[in-house]
Amino acid sequence: MTDQSRCESEVTALQQEIKLLQEQVRQTARVKRLWQNSNEKLKKARDQQQLLQRDLENKIREIEKARLLLESIASNDRAIIANMSEGVMITSPEGNIRQVNPAFEKITGYSASQVIGKNPNFLRSGKHDREFYRTLWQSLIETSRWQGEITNRNASGEIYIQDTSITAVRDWNGETVNFVAVMQDVTSKREYEKQLRELALYDNLTGLANRRLFREQVTTALHMANRREINFAILFIDLDGFKPVNDTYGHEAGDYVLQQIALRLKKCLREDDEASRFGGDEFIMLLSKIECPEDAQKAAIRLLENLSLPISWKGRSISISASIGIAIYPQDGEDYDTLIKAADDRMYNAKQEGKARVSV
Repeated sequence: MTDQSRCESEVTALQQEIKLLQEQVRQTARVKRLWQNSNEKLKKARDQQQLLQRDLENKIREIEKARLLLESIASNDRAIIANMSEGVMITSPEGNIRQVNPAFEKITGYSASQVIGKNPNFLRSGKHDREFYRTLWQSLIETSRWQGEITNRNASGEIYIQDTSITAVRDWNGETVNFVAVMQDVTSKREYEKQLRELALYDNLTGLANRRLFREQVTTALHMANRREINFAILFIDLDGFKPVNDTYGHEAGDYVLQQIALRLKKCLREDDEASRFGGDEFIMLLSKIECPEDAQKAAIRLLENLSLPISWKGRSISISASIGIAIYPQDGEDYDTLIKAADDRMYNAKQEGKARVSV
């Protein structure tokens, strides 16, 4: 091999070595760039991790605050419920009791430990039918609310009237999570209202209907008789010789006689008949259905015989009679005032004819 050939071979070898070195430099530069990129990504990832960590820590603190707030609210709610004068009962969606307050315990007579986990149907009195409860639940399903009065039975077995408002509590998805019932015992209130109605509509001494109620009863009978084309009768009753009872034995005896007369009138009433103390020693009756005037006359004669029986008062026998006038619907009148006047006039006829008799 000549010197020239050897030189060319060395040059070629050097060129190849340079190419290899250049390739290594390029690879090194590429690795360096990759390393730099990796470092940058790693730095960004660490920065992102730090941000996420701080965000997570903030969220945890917010959740803790919310938990403490909810516990505080729940604690306040429990305190409020515990101190409410109204009874409160909270149930599951299935209706089983989860919580009650002291007012509930006072109203029902049952302690919380006796009722938790139970269905409230143990309070039922039997005064309401299935339709009542079906309507109640239907209202809760459709409107999430029901309000009304429920007659229940307490732990002592006594019946009481409960004014109740029930609300369905729903979550964000509209699913029922609780039913909350707020209740009051209104038994005394209803009894008082009943007494007021009785004072307004019934005679305090005898318990019979007063004039106002009797007018309403006759008005109802007029509508029914007109619709069904039936007859009824009005009996106007005035006691004979009542004044001497007061004069001889006193007003206490007179009141007792009036009460006994009222009891006898009640015993003579049929299911749809009515009786009223018209005033003083005057009474009036409604015979709701009669076939003919003779039916009313026969009933009045039986009544007269019954009223004429002696009344025993403090070992003494008090005898009293009555005069009765009869008016028939529709032949004697087609309205309340006309019928009352006709019966009153005939009662006076009976008085003039000798008393203790019936006038038709």
